[in-house]
Amino acid sequence: MNPSRQSLPSPLFSYRTESATLFGFVSRLLIKNPGSVVTEKDTELVAVKALGVGMEEARRAWEMAWETMAVGCCAFIPALYVLLMCDILDLWWIRILL
Repeated sequence: MNPSRQSLPSPLFSYRTESATLFGFVSRLLIKNPGSVVTEKDTELVAVKALGVGMEEARRAWEMAWETMAVGCCAFIPALYVLLMCDILDLWWIRILL
């Protein structure tokens, strides 16, 4: 395979990898070693990993919301202009087309 044609992993892939890593860590602590003692350090590590995954997902959602709003505004402004021009010029045939 040509190295220049290889694509980078998608953000969803990295998110799932992080989630799988976090889940694997918790399962190793709790499921495979039921008699083991979970230390405060282990709890902190799980909390930090979960926070990192959650913050990354929140950042992606925020970016998608801004992109959606930008596209919506770009479509809304020309439509508003056309509607205002129809009212100003009283072009009834454009109103029928809309």
